[in-house]
Amino acid sequence: MNGTAAPLARFKRGQKRESALSMRNLLLASVALLLAVMVPARAGRPVTDEERAKLAPAIAAAGCSGGKLEFDDGKYEVDDATCSDGQTYDLKFDADFRLIKKERED
Repeated sequence: MNGTAAPLARFKRGQKRESALSMRNLLLASVALLLAVMVPARAGRPVTDEERAKLAPAIAAAGCSGGKLEFDDGKYEVDDATCSDGQTYDLKFDADFRLIKKERED
């Protein structure tokens, strides 16, 4: 083996190692990005029985009933509540069960 073969072989091994590390880093970055996109998409949690007992009168005071109840981002959400005008609405209540938004479903 001449004097340049050994350094050249080490260079090629180092280049393969860098390529493998780059692919690994790309894969890890892709997984991290996928998780970051998916995490905010999670729905809120179901309301507890205690919260439901407080939320039901607030829904009735808004002239509505029924719907799917959940707690998300510090607010109570009621999806697809049927209201006294016969229309379906999405309702949002603050942490003190005060109505902050009533939006008709199309």
